[in-house]
Amino acid sequence: MRRFLSAALLGVTLLGPALPAAAAPTRRPATPPTRSVEELLAGSPDPLRRETAAQVLGQRGRAESVTLLRRALKNDNDRWVRARCAEALGAIGSTAALPALRAALEKEKDQRVRRSIAVALIRLGQTSGLKELMWQLKAGTNASRADAMSFLVAATGQPLGQDVEATLLEHGAADQ
Repeated sequence: MRRFLSAALLGVTLLGPALPAAAAPTRRPATPPTRSVEELLAGSPDPLRRETAAQVLGQRGRAESVTLLRRALKNDNDRWVRARCAEALGAIGSTAALPALRAALEKEKDQRVRRSIAVALIRLGQTSGLKELMWQLKAGTNASRADAMSFLVAATGQPLGQDVEATLLEHGAADQ
């Protein structure tokens, strides 16, 4: 009997207590409640989450997201969030975004955000976006000029040195 108890203790020591572990219920770690992309853009304290939410809304391309994106473009205090909102509005392609984009271009001071707004305006067929990028080519920093140049080439499909404004006007772009 003593040998049996010794063997049992040795087995428990080497193998561990098999019965209590198997009988113990496993607990899942608590997961935070999921929030919709719209809720993240409207209320997340993390600017990276708001920025990502704006980008996702633009990729979805749903016109019902325009109101929320316009509000964030106007009111968000993070420049990257505002830039992604402008890009998303341009990607969605709704003319309902035009007043918000024009107003944002008037008040925005950050050149990166202004470029994003300009590209969105160009995607919506507005020459005011083109004029902003042309201004940045003349008056911006070296980085601003390089970015403006690449955006102009991407927007028009023309190598620089071509009459970019004439190209856009040929394709029906005009401010209204």
